[in-house]
Amino acid sequence: MDVVTLESRHNDFFAPTFVVNISGRDIVRELFLTVASVKVDLKEKAAGRFQMTVTNAFDWEKREFVAGEERINLLDVFRFGAEVTVQMGYGEPADLPEPIFE
Repeated sequence: MDVVTLESRHNDFFAPTFVVNISGRDIVRELFLTVASVKVDLKEKAAGRFQMTVTNAFDWEKREFVAGEERINLLDVFRFGAEVTVQMGYGEPADLPEPIFE
């Protein structure tokens, strides 16, 4: 595959971007969480997994995990069994292809 084909396929090599939805909510654009990194590990004949690092989500004065102005309890958002989708690619988040992890 040549560079011109790759360039058109990957939105002219714009900056990498991602969207992580948990229980149907975009954790960056809706919950305003600061995500430092996202990693998706997909292996053939094995369970897929993802890992992300959320920073600055603990209110030291109230001693609780919170998100955004709404003061959402993050322990409810990240509950066991919550539905997760991850999209990764280049360019604008709205233009990303289908999720690579569900």
